[in-house]
Amino acid sequence: MRYRKQSRLERIAKRVLLLPLLISAGCGTINRTYGKMVPRGNNIVAPANFDLYQRLTKANRALIRFPDAEQINQAVGTDIVKSVDKYLIPGARYLLIHARQAHFAEDLPPEKLKKVREVQTEIYLLSEYLTKSKDVKLRKAHDEGITSKAWADILTRFFRILNDMDKYHVDKLKEDIRDIEYQLAINQEDRLEELLEEKRRKLKEVQESSNSMIKHGAILKLGAEKKLKVLPAEKERYGKHKKELSIREKIYEIELREDAFLEIASKQRRSIVYVVFGGSHAWGGKESCGKDYDLSGRLSIKDNLAVRNRKNPRNKSSLIELTLTSYDEYKEQIKDIKKALDYKE
Repeated sequence: MRYRKQSRLERIAKRVLLLPLLISAGCGTINRTYGKMVPRGNNIVAPANFDLYQRLTKANRALIRFPDAEQINQAVGTDIVKSVDKYLIPGARYLLIHARQAHFAEDLPPEKLKKVREVQTEIYLLSEYLTKSKDVKLRKAHDEGITSKAWADILTRFFRILNDMDKYHVDKLKEDIRDIEYQLAINQEDRLEELLEEKRRKLKEVQESSNSMIKHGAILKLGAEKKLKVLPAEKERYGKHKKELSIREKIYEIELREDAFLEIASKQRRSIVYVVFGGSHAWGGKESCGKDYDLSGRLSIKDNLAVRNRKNPRNKSSLIELTLTSYDEYKEQIKDIKKALDYKE
């Protein structure tokens, strides 16, 4: 059959007919091509008509392969992850993985400080596991509060010095203890017994001091140990001093910070982008993550992911949220805040 060149009228008609399909394919999480976001099994929420077994982007293959909570807990040897929730966006170039943290603040009461340590310890174990996972191979992590690569490098070097000093003291004290125990095996002297107890006490103090560094952030500790490269998660601090902000201003600042990180994430070369950020933040929402997406423990109101995916169809992101076992949602407190703002989901 001979090729017949299409007339100008035919070309225009074809474009008009295809326009709704092209718009829907690039508009993010809810579109006419694939339908609304619904649960699809294996903790995956994806568009109703999207074929999960077709040829997928690298980011979405990583989302599907990402281990569930049971697999992580079994590999680590203790229950550190409460849930792994996956939200697949067709055509996503990036996979944003959000580990929901509780973080250190000045003047925390002892019980809350203990909770922070527990959550940060779980994030440490989780992140360390992800560096070893063949399906993830985590190499870099974005850390909340860090606003530049230079600042990330400075903090990493500082904590590395502290970590190396602690390691040196621990190794030296352990060597001294072994020597004293050897001497005691030959000659039982009270002087040696007293010296042994003193060395053991000092070893415990140094180890407790080293472990307390976890409250300042699991990612910085991993960076100090050269297990992860620490990267910024923010561009700048917005608004006035936090104590001077109204509730509405604080929520607006939260949304600005979330938008800023999505911009940072979109400039990364690797498809997997891992960030440790406060658990009251939410990059997703009812549109990007489905009608069952739970916002009751989140101060964030804006569906940042849906907005950005619509504006940047070539740089869309899927999302995984990791909730740690020790993390508290503070749902009642957040409910009261939203009620004061007359906010309705």
